[in-house]
Amino acid sequence: MTKKRHKGDQKTFTELSYNEQAKSITAMLNNIGRAIERHIKSAGVADVPRTRLKCINQVSRLITRISK
Repeated sequence: MTKKRHKGDQKTFTELSYNEQAKSITAMLNNIGRAIERHIKSAGVADVPRTRLKCINQVSRLITRISK
């Protein structure tokens, strides 16, 4: 069983087990997905397509980097 930690006493990512890392990555991806959706919604109507394309390109670059 893992030790309970408080806000100021958290594990670093490397201290997490493989399963904990996977859960952490999933949570981060869910958060970034919501942030991107909110960012696109907050763009002006005329800027939505351009903003959406910029976000897609950023995610695409990330996928390219981690696929190597």
